[in-house]
Amino acid sequence: MVDLLITMNGWLFDIYHLKDRMILWIKERNGDVKRLEYLWPPSIYVASGLKSELAGLVGNSKISSSIRECRFEYKFEYPSSATVDPRQRHEALRLTLSDSLQILNLARRIEKLSNRFGHYRLYNVNISPEQSLI
Repeated sequence: MVDLLITMNGWLFDIYHLKDRMILWIKERNGDVKRLEYLWPPSIYVASGLKSELAGLVGNSKISSSIRECRFEYKFEYPSSATVDPRQRHEALRLTLSDSLQILNLARRIEKLSNRFGHYRLYNVNISPEQSLI
């Protein structure tokens, strides 16, 4: 796959998502309007006290049906830990979805599997897809 670098001078006047794509509309200084389309698979993160609980999510058919890819990543779960000790990262499960419109549905399904408050901690669910692009 070849990545192309496109340079434009203009204004971003619309951005929205469609399934696994991000659509941008740019109005250039000369008045031309360009539509750019990028592959953009949306992701959310799930944290839990035990890695085995996170691994169990992937095996659940109610969860796996919406997931394109999953992997474990080390993340700072609390903002203060990033400034105090960089070793305070926690292992979280990154779930990449096939369809950006399924983010809230997937989050609700995961929350229903929780048997106590904080069992599964969800991140990036309430960030609109357009804001998470960068």
